[in-house]
Order: sequence, then structure tokens, then C-alpha cells
Amino acid sequence: MITKSWQLIRKHRSVSLTAMAIIAIIIIAILPMPAYNVHYSLTYDQSLPSSTKVIFQFDDNAAFPESARQQASIQGSVADIRLDTLNADSHNLRIITTGTRAKPVHLDISVNIFNEYRPTAYSISVHQTSSNGFVRISPSELTTMQHAAQHLSIIRVALLMLTAMLWLIALIRVTIGRSLQSAHFYAGVAIVLVTLWLIRCISALPSLDYSRFPYRSLAAGILLGFLVLIGINMHRYANNVHKTMVIVIDYVTIAAYILAQFLIYIKYFPRDYDESAHMSYVAYEKIHHELFPTFENIKIYEDAYTMSGTMDLSSFHEFNQLGHPPLYYLIMSIMPGITRSSGTVEYHINWLRASSFGIGFLGILLAMYLGYTRISKKSPILHLVFATVLIAPANFVFVMSGVNNDTLCFLTVSIFTWGMLRFRERKFDYVTFLLIVVGMSTSLLTKLTAGMITSFIGLFALIATIRDEQIRTVLKSRQFLISIPLYLPPVVYYTRTLLHYHAIQPSYQKLDPYGYYHSTFYYALEKRSELDVFAYIKHFGEGIMRSWWSMPWQPDITRSHTSSLTFDALAVSMLVFIPIVIFAVQRNRLGNTLAMAMAALIITLFQQFSNALKGFYVNGYTGGTQSRYYLCAMVFLAMTVVWMMAHWFGRDKRDDRITDESDDARGNIIGSITPTGQMVCAAFVMWLVYDGFLSSFLLHMAEIQH
Repeated sequence: MITKSWQLIRKHRSVSLTAMAIIAIIIIAILPMPAYNVHYSLTYDQSLPSSTKVIFQFDDNAAFPESARQQASIQGSVADIRLDTLNADSHNLRIITTGTRAKPVHLDISVNIFNEYRPTAYSISVHQTSSNGFVRISPSELTTMQHAAQHLSIIRVALLMLTAMLWLIALIRVTIGRSLQSAHFYAGVAIVLVTLWLIRCISALPSLDYSRFPYRSLAAGILLGFLVLIGINMHRYANNVHKTMVIVIDYVTIAAYILAQFLIYIKYFPRDYDESAHMSYVAYEKIHHELFPTFENIKIYEDAYTMSGTMDLSSFHEFNQLGHPPLYYLIMSIMPGITRSSGTVEYHINWLRASSFGIGFLGILLAMYLGYTRISKKSPILHLVFATVLIAPANFVFVMSGVNNDTLCFLTVSIFTWGMLRFRERKFDYVTFLLIVVGMSTSLLTKLTAGMITSFIGLFALIATIRDEQIRTVLKSRQFLISIPLYLPPVVYYTRTLLHYHAIQPSYQKLDPYGYYHSTFYYALEKRSELDVFAYIKHFGEGIMRSWWSMPWQPDITRSHTSSLTFDALAVSMLVFIPIVIFAVQRNRLGNTLAMAMAALIITLFQQFSNALKGFYVNGYTGGTQSRYYLCAMVFLAMTVVWMMAHWFGRDKRDDRITDESDDARGNIIGSITPTGQMVCAAFVMWLVYDGFLSSFLLHMAEIQH
């Protein structure tokens, strides 16, 4: 009999699970349970003045007499108390009202079940039982109210929710999830539960009473949306056509996510504090159109701080410390939204912000194309990891949302990356060398940091080429030789700048000494911090990391309890360290290319450290620790993270790993990963989504708007 029953249960698992869940729900519903978080609310026929006092008087408690009297809080026409559990079994209740002529209408008992969700358990009319400011509740009515509260016990609700959740998990396991390995299925369950817990935490944040912006709903929607997207990526598709469609959906979704962030930033947080200097440089170039700017004449103009739309170049505030090459500013000076009239520039700041963002967005689209063509289509989740890592640091899109030359840097480095990947794939044609030279030259003419990164990568690739006898002849080919003249513009610019200013980047200190020594870039000796070298290394590292997982300008966003190792920043922090591991593993050709990029980033970072260290000890300047200078290389970082995921969780080499077997044999495409790797990627994506835009910005909307 028992054997047959067990066989019947196994045969009809869904029905059996549902039946057991119903039985459990019935048992939970009829069991007596205590009532907690109970509120008594007395509603009056009019609003109560601030001088009103409402006392709820229960039976005396000999052990703690004060507990019998509870004074209500007043909100409008409602007097409310949270019931002391010592009064939960009281047989009598009197409500005493003083300081108002308002008459009580009804008494409600409610239970705070979830984040101020307080359904009413019972309500009684009291307007006929009240007189002279007194309301008496009979013992029978009070008992009825207490029983009603017990029916809505938060313990009962929690057990019912737990039962429903366990039933749903079990039902999915025996139906659509039956083909999954247990470890993978329950890992997916864990991801969903953590996401729901994060949404629960988000719902507890304060609302914006002065704004209709539903930031809590938006944050919860983003988490749920990515959860659905991950589910789509994890599905086992029968053919590559469906997988390709999923990959396209991934990139389109991330692109839409970027656009949404941009719109939110320019509306609610247009606080790019370097924007005044960049905008002044644009205005200067609008008037002068100088290929070799006269840096000593470039100022930060008065209107740059108010952004009123009219900038008079004869009215300035201070020297402009920017010594960047002029390419970005020349491009922005011819964008829609800016015109000139004699010594005055008329502009529409949001048009210029949109134009600057558009430049960076082109770089993002190009980076997505590189991911689409260099990552195996056998594992769509890898593409989602790539696209998510690409924009994970919250300041990535934020910096792009203002007038800032970092936007052009991302486009130029992405162009260079395209050419370098083709070069390392041995595609020695005109397109490859044109992409490399355009990317490197424009990077050098936009920002020195971006130029250093591309130059070092190019140098490493050149060394690797010289060492390879089979492709050494490429340096003598027509395709390469024709590209050489295009390297001349940055050479001419930096040579001329060096001869004129005795530095490849003009110095604020030399061009305006008085302004420099009275600026925030210089501290008098008595105001300086005194640190040894090791203490300064710690200071520099903390500054680099904090500006990586936080906004680059943080006066309105306090994250005092956050560090690189806390949950709300660790995932983004890991993006700095995961790529470094590539030096410690065996690499294919693509891995070697990415290792070159990581080496270039480390050398550039060391140069930044050297300059910052000198600035600290010579001038007392504690800044120079911004990591946003390396956002231009996010395409390399994202691809390296994905390469490492494929290295750690890659399928056996005998498997059909990729679509293009010839490229796989040459090591040009990142291979597919195992189901375990897919679960790790899924968890990492959700973690990055939370640690990025949400934790760094969106969840702080309440304090930002104040």
C-alpha cells in the first residue's frame, strides 16, 4: 500500500506537491498565533490641532504600570498607537481626548505586515459610544479586535509566504527545471532570492514626497528586468539562430539602460564639477579655432559656473587648469547648440551634453560590436557579462553625461582596440592599420592618459611582431607604410608643445604661478598632511578604488559604511583585480593581446602614481587619485573579465566550442562555458547591476534631491 502510494506521488508530482501545500496552508491558517506590530487608530471627524493629546488607557499592569497608558501620535485626523504587547490581552480600553472638539468616528485595528503595509483587521464605529472626550470599548468588542489581529499575525503571513515559496520552487524543479543539475537549479534559486531580498531593502528606502520620480520602483524594476534577461540567456536553445537573437537582445537592453541613465543624470544630477573648465575650453575654441592652443589665454569664464547659455570670454573667473590637446574641444565647438558672436558664445548646455554623450555612445556601440564578434555565441550569458562589465562603474555613464573629453577617449580607444584585435588576428590589410593609426593618433590628441595606454599597447604589439619571423615582413608592407604619415599629427602637436612650453602638457603652476599657489592644487606647509611613502601608497590606492566604485564627485552622495570589500561595492572592485590574473595563466593569442592591454594600464597607473606622489610632497595636493582616466579602456577590461571566465569555466577543448572553428584554432575568439560557469556569470551580472548604477547613485536619490 505504501509502495503504491509513493509510486502514485512520484507519477503525479505536481498534483502531490500542490495538495501538500494546500494542507500546510490550512494548518497554518487555523493555528492560533500571536499578533505583533499591531496598531490602534482612532479617526476623528476633522483634523486635530497640534495641542491635542489622545491617551489609550488599558488594564493596569502591576509589574509595569506605565505600560497601561499609551499616548497616540497625531497625523491629520488620525490618532495612532503601536500596541504594547503587554496590553495585547487587556479586557478594557478607554480613549481620552483633550485639546480639541473633534469627535471620534471609528476605531481601526491594523497590522504592519510589510514595510508600512498595514491592512485593517477590524473596524468599529465609536461616534455613538463617545461622550465628553471619552471612548469606551467593551470587553467583547476588544476581544473581537484582538482575535482579528491574530488572524493577520505577521508570523502567520510569513509562514504562508514561506510555504508558497517552497511550493513554487518545488513545482518548478519537477517541471521546467527537471533537466537541470541540482547544484545549478538551486544556485539559480539563490540568485532569485537574493534579488528579491535586495528589492525588499530598496522598498524600505524613503520616498520622494517632493518629487514624482519613482526611484524605488525603478530600482526594483531594473533588478527584476535583469533577472528575466538572465533567465532568457540561461535557456537551452536548440540552434544558434535563437542564441544570436538573445545576444542581440542583451546588447540592445544594455544600450537602452545606458540611455536611461543618461536621461536621469542630466535631469536629476547635472553636477559634473569639471564641466566648467571643459565648457570654457570649448567656448575658447569656438572663438579661436586653434590647433595649437595658447593655453595661457584659456580661462574659466564666469558663466561656466551658472550655465546660463551666454559665455563672455572677457569676463573670467580664474585660469583654466586643463592642458589637454584640443581635438575634443574643436569637435564640440562645431556641434549643434553652440554659436559665436564676437567675443561671446551662445550655447545650450543640454544640447552639448547630448552631443558629448553621443560621441561616447558611439564608442559603446563599437565596443559591443567587438564583444559580439569576439565572444562565442554558444554561451549568450558571456555577452551579457561583457556588456554589463562595460558600464558597471557608475561613473562611466555619469562622466559621459557631461561636457568632458573622456567621452571622445572611449571612442578613440575603442577604434584602436578594433584595429589592434584585427592586427593580432593577422588581418594585415589597409583597414587594420587605418583603425590602429586613427585610434592611436586621436587618443593622443584627446588626452595624454588615453594616448599613453594606446601607445604602450602598440609598442608591445610591435615588439611581439618583431620577434615573430613569420610576420616581421608586415612592417615593410604597403598597407603599413601608407599609414605612417597619419602618426605625424600627434608627433607635431607634442613636439611643438614641448618646444613652446618645455613640457608635453602645459602646467598650471608655470603658466599662472599666482593663481596656482592660491588654488586648491596647492596647500601651505602648515595645512598639509604628513605621510610616509607607505601611508601615501595606502591613500592613493584608497582614492583609486573609491573613485572606481563611487561617483567621481561625491559631495551629495555619502557612503560612509561602504568600502571596496562591502557587498555594495565588491563586485565593481573585482573588475580591477580579475583582469590582473591573466598574467598568471596560460594564454592564447587573444589572451596575450589582453595581457598587453593590462600591462599598458598598469604602467599608465604607475605614471599617475608618480605624478600624484610628487604633487603631494612638493605642493601638498592630496588629489590626483581619480580612476576615471582608465574608463576609456573599459572595452579591454570587459573583454579580459570575459576571457578569464571562459578560462576558468571553459568547456573541454574537444567540444564544439564556437561557431568559427578557424578563429578558435588561432585563439581569436573567447570560447563557451560550462553550466557552472553560466551560473557564476548570472550571479556576477546581478551583483554588478546592484553595485553599479543602483548602489552608487539611484538608491541615494532621497539624499541627492535634498
